[in-house]
Amino acid sequence: MEFVHPEILWGLGALAIPIIVHLLNFRRYKRVAFSHVAFLQQVERQTRSTQRLKHLLVLLARLLAITGLVLAFAQPFTPPPAGLQGEGTNGAAISLFLDNSLSMEAEGERGPLLATARDKAATIIEQYGETDRFHVFTQSFSGRDQRLLTREQALERLREIEIVPDVHPLDAVLNRAEEALANETDRRRSLYLFTDLQRNTHALPERAPGAPDSAATAGWPVAFVPSEAGGFPNVWVDSVWFDSPMRLAGAPAALHVRLDHNASSGADGLPIRLEIDGRRTAIGTFNVVPGMPTDTVLRFTHGAPGWRAAQVVIDDAPVQFDDTYHFGFEVAEATRAIGLTEGQAPEVGAALSKVYQADEVTWEITEGFEPERLADQDLAVVYGYKRLTSGLAAELRAFAERGGTVVVVPDSGDTGSADFYAGLLGASPAVWQSADNRVSSLRWEHPLFEGVFGKVPERPDLPRARCTRAVSLQPRDEVLATLQSGDPFLTASQVGAGVVFAFHADLDPERSNFTRHALWVPTWLRLAERARATPIHAVTLGASGVWRLRQEVTEAPLKLEPMDGSSAPLLPPFAQVRGAVEVQLPSALRAAGNYKLTQDGRILATVGVNHDRRESNPEPYSASEWQDALREAGWEAASVWDATEATVGSLVTRFERGQPHWRLMLALALAALLFEILLLRPWKKNS
Repeated sequence: MEFVHPEILWGLGALAIPIIVHLLNFRRYKRVAFSHVAFLQQVERQTRSTQRLKHLLVLLARLLAITGLVLAFAQPFTPPPAGLQGEGTNGAAISLFLDNSLSMEAEGERGPLLATARDKAATIIEQYGETDRFHVFTQSFSGRDQRLLTREQALERLREIEIVPDVHPLDAVLNRAEEALANETDRRRSLYLFTDLQRNTHALPERAPGAPDSAATAGWPVAFVPSEAGGFPNVWVDSVWFDSPMRLAGAPAALHVRLDHNASSGADGLPIRLEIDGRRTAIGTFNVVPGMPTDTVLRFTHGAPGWRAAQVVIDDAPVQFDDTYHFGFEVAEATRAIGLTEGQAPEVGAALSKVYQADEVTWEITEGFEPERLADQDLAVVYGYKRLTSGLAAELRAFAERGGTVVVVPDSGDTGSADFYAGLLGASPAVWQSADNRVSSLRWEHPLFEGVFGKVPERPDLPRARCTRAVSLQPRDEVLATLQSGDPFLTASQVGAGVVFAFHADLDPERSNFTRHALWVPTWLRLAERARATPIHAVTLGASGVWRLRQEVTEAPLKLEPMDGSSAPLLPPFAQVRGAVEVQLPSALRAAGNYKLTQDGRILATVGVNHDRRESNPEPYSASEWQDALREAGWEAASVWDATEATVGSLVTRFERGQPHWRLMLALALAALLFEILLLRPWKKNS
């Protein structure tokens, strides 16, 4: 406790006056003769004892009255938070953060959370003087909000704040405030944060604002003013994915949907629907089980080839911004496959051509490799080479990294392809072995073989081979078929966004029966079906990053247009990189929905833009929980105000100037005088 006028404390010397009066006891007693006092002796003793106690109580009351009056004039107070002491005296610099993210749309006990926070912020600003300066900013992190405002300008800025889709973690918010006030060293600096204290976005950083890097317990005063967010249940669409990597026209499809929630009780039969290009395509229901997300499947059939704009929709209240998940995808007319050969192994080429006579595959064979031939392909099959070069490996690797699939069929007459396998797979040189061998096991659960047979035979007849390669596998290699010798027959390796499949046996009909085996056709058809991972295109508002597309574009501008035409097109920056285009989503993109990317009127892709799901779980910290977290983190100058608009103003006075106690001292003095009056007042007994 400190005093505004400590010099007045000398007045406590007046306490000696009532003590001296009590000790001297100036009152004189008059003697009265009385005939006999034997029976009054006990009464006399009781009267003296009562009078002595009464005198002591009167003395105590007078001491308290004098002490209270002196302390009231000295104006005792509890000082403000440590960060406000020792600051400059040229007014105050106050930073106010208003959380205007989507979660602040919720209704609290006193109305919309954002409106309540805005009113509290206005009340706080009005407590400061005309010469003080204010930094008002929101989740938008707008450049205009990095300058300091006058009181009237700050109140005007508050009235302009609306809900935005942006959301930033707490440490980014605090850093933003610290940057704005960093140069205001001649003013008292403090921070106010008006948020709903959502657990997902309020991870407390170790370092307090204004604190040196080596001291987490120091810093500027920080006041959290929480809104009354409720822990109401919410269900949201978290993500979607297809069960196959490639979508072909007319083919059946299964869309998997993951729904998350914070419900504490279960619910069954909740509706869900899939809309593609504005038409309802599939409907279903899902169940909610407490404590775990829900996965469901929507089944439908792909239509004509082309780009599609889709959305999965549920009906859930009161939070609705996350009830729709927008995404885009491409339906291909057929898999585009190319065979690369030197003209050797014509039987293998003929067997492949018979398989790829299907309508779902366009197949061509080329001799004399030209890199540009890979640009628009999905599947590249390399066979019939006596010597594979490192240059071919580099082109195939780049093709796989962009999402294509490469299948390598070796030739036992290979005269030196070590550099090829090292460049493509990082593999060491292989040794050819000539001996009767056969496939002993397959990874039946792998998507390449799953469902080939309705029921896997107990003792299946698997392919044979008489000329195989003994190789040393790399950590990323996945063995899909194993020979009796223990060597691999077929492996798969992830390379970038694509896959490289490698056979390790000569598949010429003279050395293997695989081209005549029952697995030949389904294996190569599955390779074609899964040749390219045509991804689902979905992005999050406010998330940085590059949208990468396998497209050839010109130098003409790209346009990002909403499918419903609700706003003007945006011009995103882009760069062409080895057969792909990298698109930077513009910062002006502010609305969720389906968009199309076009160039010269041609649709290059569709994409779904979604709100950040971090705001979907509304579970907040309580004021006491957050105060405990601040205390555990050593934020000595931070506090949590569980206040209304009517009481927040008085808290500002305490926050800036400390807690005054002169009224309490004055009340103590008055109470002591009243007590003395009651002691000295003569009470008459009623007869």
